[in-house]
Amino acid sequence: MNNKLLQCQIDKLKKSEFFRSVTVLISGNLLAQVITLITMPIVSRIYSVKAFGEFAIFYSTASIITGIAALGLGSAIMAPKDDAKAKDVFYAAFIAMLSIATIFFIVSLLLSSFFEFYNISIPYRQACVLFYVFLLFTGFSSILSIYVNRLKQNRLLFWNALIGALATLCITIPLGLLGWGVSGFITASIFSTLIVNIQMLIKINPFHKILGIKKIVSVFKEFKEYVYFQFPANILSSFSVQLPNQIFSAHFGNVALGSYSMCERVMGYPMRLIATPIAIIYFRHATQFVHAGRVNDLGSFSLQLINKILLISFAPVVLFMGFSEKLFIFILGDKWGQAGTIAAILTIQYVLLFCNQCLSYCLVVLNKQKINLYISLLQFALIALSIIVGIFLFKSLLGTILIFGIGNVFIQIIYLSFKFVYLKINLAIVLRSVALFIGGILALSAGIFILF
Repeated sequence: MNNKLLQCQIDKLKKSEFFRSVTVLISGNLLAQVITLITMPIVSRIYSVKAFGEFAIFYSTASIITGIAALGLGSAIMAPKDDAKAKDVFYAAFIAMLSIATIFFIVSLLLSSFFEFYNISIPYRQACVLFYVFLLFTGFSSILSIYVNRLKQNRLLFWNALIGALATLCITIPLGLLGWGVSGFITASIFSTLIVNIQMLIKINPFHKILGIKKIVSVFKEFKEYVYFQFPANILSSFSVQLPNQIFSAHFGNVALGSYSMCERVMGYPMRLIATPIAIIYFRHATQFVHAGRVNDLGSFSLQLINKILLISFAPVVLFMGFSEKLFIFILGDKWGQAGTIAAILTIQYVLLFCNQCLSYCLVVLNKQKINLYISLLQFALIALSIIVGIFLFKSLLGTILIFGIGNVFIQIIYLSFKFVYLKINLAIVLRSVALFIGGILALSAGIFILF
């Protein structure tokens, strides 16, 4: 009987478009992340902690501008039922991204004599040029990937991950051996993103025609909810995510930021490997649920997804929190012990962030962009407050990160709660699952720490 039930579940999974799509994307990400993971012990020994920190502040600043650049229209690419209209939205988002990136580049050069947006070891004006190219390529890649997802080109997204990882690897290691430092990281990122963009453009053409200014303005008016609410939400979200990098760099220096950024890299593997492809496919399927008027079904589906994530991650998280510092030193080298300690402090935060990442387009699909804005505002305020309190109380990197991690756990729970409220799911059920997960993790990891 059990075998028949198991076979029935397997057959249902095989027929599920969501499962097939996620499997394709995860397999691409799996290969890409395996390549990166295998070579990370090499890269971590070639590049200094400072080089990692300098690239982190460079990338952090670029991420803030990229989050602003499309004016919230990136998410709107999935909204139209008509593909021609979706191309119009893509074009408007592209023009917005190009314009804002160019304006930021000009402002950076004009202010360069007395103000620098980031501090790295290469000449600032040279860094501004690299920054501009980096912005253009990554911003374009972001909106182009959304359009590819709309077309259900899962194989194309599969190759994106693999090609990007291989290109980055083939450039990063040689440049590191040549002593390029942070320039090696930046150059590798630029060229790998360029290659990924080219392979997408070869397969699909989102530029069906050149739109005039009036048409672009009409697109902005039609999708003004995204501009009014999703755009400021993106700004706040970008600032919230990148604020720790900015403050840690300014207050503790780029070497300290290097340890934090290595933690971010390692803990980001599950996010990039699993959560991102799930979010991409969730976005598509959630849109279909809403278009069919099946919000309750979407709520049940989302709750099952989160419960499975918490259940599957429980044992690995307990073990990781107990041995993370030793694990980092063994795999990455002696200089990365502090990164392992930071990872242990922030593990629970990352699990809840993983859950929210999987449902990241939920409120957008439900047309609750205004709520996204309010939550992003709250998130920014709580993160800023937790970092300030941490610095004031402890005056050390690890103490600040402890308070930051606690604040972030509360933020992720609040964010998750809002999503399930609008999915019409009993909030007590969700909070009970989260509370059991956190309580069990803390109790068991504390036991491991005492024993070992």
